[in-house]
Amino acid sequence: MCVTPRMFSVGLYLFLRDELASLREQYRQLRKRIYRSMRRDRRLWADAIADQAQNAANMGNLKKMYNMTKNCRDKRGKLITTAEEQLERCREHFEEVFRTSATDIDSNPLSKIEVEKALRFLKKRQGACLENAKSRYTDRRRVTNTALGESMG
Repeated sequence: MCVTPRMFSVGLYLFLRDELASLREQYRQLRKRIYRSMRRDRRLWADAIADQAQNAANMGNLKKMYNMTKNCRDKRGKLITTAEEQLERCREHFEEVFRTSATDIDSNPLSKIEVEKALRFLKKRQGACLENAKSRYTDRRRVTNTALGESMG
């Protein structure tokens, strides 16, 4: 059997094709390892910055905390680059943090039972310590009873 140039080029082609397939697989595996490593490193980096910022906040070092979080993102995840956007984001953040919801405070007058219950509680807590506690509470009771009597009917 005689080796022709055509056979040589087909054999070389098959060899190179197999070699190229194995190199592609190696490249794919290396790329996976690199991306995993990058994700892990990015997560560790972000956690380290968050820990440092939290420690600075706990110690009351607001300058360090601000410098740690200066390169921040908005609510949609977009990187904030200008100073105006950073100030706006800080304003939004602190508005959310310090926003107080309307509390449910009962503004109706107290009932007689609630007043008596509160006075009994105060007597138990402070009556043993004060000499004139009884006279003070009975005076208040008289005033409260007359005020309740007037408001109830």
